[in-house]
Order: sequence, then C-alpha cells, then structure tokens
Amino acid sequence: MQYHQTSEDPDMTDRVNIPGVKPLLLSNHYFHIKLIRQFLLILICICLGYAVVYLIMSIIGWALTDGIFHKDERFQVVEASISILFYGFGLFVTLRSHQKGLRVFGWLGIILILVYILRITNFDNTNGRRCVNYETVLMVDTQSIPVNLDKRSLTTIIDAQSGQLDHPVKNPSSSVSDVPPTITSVNGYRLGDVTQCFNINGYSVVSDGILFEKQQTFNRSKIVERAVHVCGSGAFGYFEVTRDVSSLCKADFLSKVGKIAPVFIRFSTTTYGREYPDSARNPRGIAMRFYTDEGNYDILSINFPVLFSTVSGINNFPDADAIRMCREDPDYAKRDLWQHLDNGGTCEFRCHIQVMNENEAENAPDFDPFDTTKMWSEDRYPLMEFGRIVLDRNPESYHLDVEQVAFSPGNLVPGIEPSPDALLQFRCFLYRDAQLYRLGVNFHQIPVNCPFMTRQHHPLAHDGRLRCDANGGVESNIYPNSYTQPPHGRPDLTCNETPQPVQGYLARKFHS
Repeated sequence: MQYHQTSEDPDMTDRVNIPGVKPLLLSNHYFHIKLIRQFLLILICICLGYAVVYLIMSIIGWALTDGIFHKDERFQVVEASISILFYGFGLFVTLRSHQKGLRVFGWLGIILILVYILRITNFDNTNGRRCVNYETVLMVDTQSIPVNLDKRSLTTIIDAQSGQLDHPVKNPSSSVSDVPPTITSVNGYRLGDVTQCFNINGYSVVSDGILFEKQQTFNRSKIVERAVHVCGSGAFGYFEVTRDVSSLCKADFLSKVGKIAPVFIRFSTTTYGREYPDSARNPRGIAMRFYTDEGNYDILSINFPVLFSTVSGINNFPDADAIRMCREDPDYAKRDLWQHLDNGGTCEFRCHIQVMNENEAENAPDFDPFDTTKMWSEDRYPLMEFGRIVLDRNPESYHLDVEQVAFSPGNLVPGIEPSPDALLQFRCFLYRDAQLYRLGVNFHQIPVNCPFMTRQHHPLAHDGRLRCDANGGVESNIYPNSYTQPPHGRPDLTCNETPQPVQGYLARKFHS
C-alpha cells in the first residue's frame, strides 16, 4: 500500500493506491473520527480500570495484614497501584499512536500519574517514612479505631457538631483491628523494651523520656476528687417519651410520644470517698444527662424518698449482709451493674412527675412547695408517668466517662427553668464552679460532656487551658462586635426565660 500527498486538491489529504482498485481519496474527517475513537478507547480503559480496582479491593481487602502500612493506608496503596496499571495501559496505546495530538495527551497523562503518585505516597523528606494523610483517617487511642474527620481541621474530632463524628453515646465502636497495635509513646513514636529504663549500670538518666513520661503520667493520673458523690458508677442508654406532656412543657425532647434522646447516668453514694464501699449505709445520688437536640439537660437527685420506679423491682441487703458485703466486695454495686450490662442485659426505669400550677404554688396553705425539706403529697399531686429510661451499655473507660462527666443543675434547655428554691439556685452556680476547678474551663470538650446532638456555636467561650477545637476561628473573642458583620451567629429570642414577677425584701433570712 502506498500513500502520497496531493497538492492539487487541498481538501484531499491522502491518496491510497491499491493494485487493481480505483484510487480512493480520504479526507481529514476520517482522521478526526479515528482520533475520537482512540480517545474513547482510553476513557473506557480508565473506567473499566476503576471498576476492576474496587472489585479486587472488595475481594482481597479482608486478607490484608498489618505491615508497613495501616489498613486504611494499604487500601490507598492497592487502589493507587492498580489504577496506575490501567492508566499506563491506556497511555501506552496513546503514545504508540501516530497522531501528534494523542501523543501530547499521553505525555500529559504521564505527568498527572506522577502527581497522583506523589500525593498518595506523601514521603517525608527527613526520614523517608510515609506520612498519614490526616484528611483520610486519624488513628485514635491504642485500639486503632478510625475516626472520620472533617477536612477543615483536626480539631473537629472534639468539635462533634450535629453528631457527625463518632461518639460514645451515639455511635459506639463495634469493631477494632484484629492485629494488636505497636506500643508507642504519647507522641506517637514506636517503643522497644518498655520494661527497662535507660541507664548506666543501674543509674537512670534524665534523658530517658519514656521513663519520665510513664512516671509523670502516673503521678498526675488522678484528677481532683469530687467534694461529694465521689464513689460512683455510670452507664449509657436512652430516654423515651411515653406520654404526651407538650401541654405542660415546651422542651423539644418531650415534644411527642416515642421521641428518644441518648442519656448518661451516674449512680453514687453521697459522703464517702472514692475508694469506700458502695454498699455502705449512705444516701444515694443519681445524676442524669439527656443529650437533646437543644443541648444537654442535667437532672441531679438524691434518694429522698426514692430515685426511680425500676421495672425489675427493688431489692435491699439486710443489715448483716450489707456489713459483710462491705468487707468482701466493696465495689458490689458497681460490679453488679457492669456485669449485667456486659452480659447483654438492660436496666429500665419509669419516670414520673408531679404537677402543680402557679396558683397552687403561690397559695399553698400548709407548706412551701419550693422548700427542699418538704415533700409534695401524692394524694393531692399524683404521680404522672411520662417516660422511661433504659440503660444498655457500659462506659468504654471509667476515667473518661464516669470520672470526667461534669453535671450541673444549671444545664437546662428551653422550656425548663429553675424554681425559686434557694438550694437549687445556688447549686446552678456551685456545680459548674466545681467542674471548672476539677476539669478546667474547657471541660465541655470532653466527649461525655459534649452536646453532640445539637449544632454548637458559642462565641462567648474562647481560649483557656487545653482548648482543642477551632476556638472561634478568626472571629473576635468579643461578642457582639463591629468587625463580624453580618455576625456568624444569631440569637433565638424564643429561648428567653419566662418573665417572673418578683416582690419581697432583700434580707438574710429564710424566704418563707
């Protein structure tokens, strides 16, 4: 077959001479079609390549074992390797083409592949070790549990707005890596022999950072003990509305029958210390946290006369058995709750309220309804069941959840307000002040204290020790201000407290 260029007819590019056949003239349109066909062939190769990539990954993914890469990183490497193979095949076909346009496209593809390889591997220039891309996965604690992160900032692991991140109440982790993780320091580097200190003939040296990390952490492992309700245990579960009380309260988590809110509850003795027997004779306290769509709502109570109506009934120790149990099993109550939930059991409680209208409260003839030492008669103000609480899961860490939970009667939601009870009014301040002393000003960032069910925007809270979220970003730490216009947040005036008429005298005496 012979090709030659014709100069007589500019529209005719090639003339094909075939023996015994009349010459055939081919126009430029033929080569345009050929170019498009090869381009489509490359796109098909790439699409098929991705399909094969995910098919192969789904088949062999379970077989991957721990090596130089973590599990999620290895998936990236497998995907990148197979993708590059199929890209290479398509580019090989392109570069073999005789068309200049396709060859340019091929060289451009090679450049893109190199950029893709550099982005996937992301090698550190100082030691050649692969760095983890924080936008993909963050391995937290020693169990290597992946926590999805917002790409904006690592701090979103703390700032768990709208429940998008894993949380011990909403999204309990159900699986961990089958391969034990390598022991590391708190800074992340891998450790060798952790049973021996760095020493010279038995003399330890101050440059042993591992030894100091271990001992200094131990010295500071106990946080400030609560002044009261020190000895306690807790559990996670949920609250469910069983009766319509929307005519009595506008709180959103009580708005309709069947509505559910996650809860955390802590049971405790009152006056004993942290290591005292929990079966000793003592008033019992209970603190409840409702994670609602409008924020965290806390209720703190004591067993006068009773805490709850439990579905499973109430059992008490005889005096002699209680004394014996204090000696033989000081943590009996804690262990009993833990084992019951750990074996798949649940604890269910009925929730009741007593209702008194404002006129009855103002004109009660024989007692002050807001006197903490008085009880409302169940004959005049009968108990009304409105919900149930079900506990079904143990804390993952006693210290993280039970010790660091920070309750306060001042943690309220729209529709629930404090009564004119002098003790309650002071406790609204006192409890929060105690938590600031125990845990620091940013205790709301501890997961068990985070109002993860609602979208948070708190421009009045900034800085302080151990601040770990976005800390307001670039916004001014004064609100309102003249710089942020329009403001990023807006008040909701429907959440204002109900105006209450007040009359009387300011005096240092009992108000009744």
